[in-house]
Amino acid sequence: MFLLQRTRDNPDDQEPTARDVQTFTAARRIPRGRVGVVWISICAAPVMLAGLITFIVQNTDSVKVSFLGLGGTLPLAMALFLAMLSGTAVTLAIGAAFATRRRHLARKHAD
Repeated sequence: MFLLQRTRDNPDDQEPTARDVQTFTAARRIPRGRVGVVWISICAAPVMLAGLITFIVQNTDSVKVSFLGLGGTLPLAMALFLAMLSGTAVTLAIGAAFATRRRHLARKHAD
C-alpha cells in the first residue's frame, strides 16, 4: 500500500510520487450514485416548472401563425413551445441517425 507521508519507523522512506498520489486519490473517490442524480433532478424540476409557468403567464398575447399553407392564431407561449418541441424532435432525429451510423460503422470495423 502506498503511504503519502513518512512513517516514524523508517525516516528514510522516499517521498510519494505523482503516481502514488493519483492511485491513492482514485481509490478514495466515491462513485456517483443514482440517488444523487435523482435528488438533483427533483430539486431542479420545481425551479424549471416555475420558470415555465412564469413564461406562459407573461406571453399570453395571440400571434398569427402560418406554416405549410395552414394558418391560425395561437398564444405566443404556445407557438414558442411548439417551435421548441419541433426543434427538439429534429435534433433527436439527427442525433439518432448519427448514432445509428456510428454503431453500424463500429460493427463493420469490429468484424
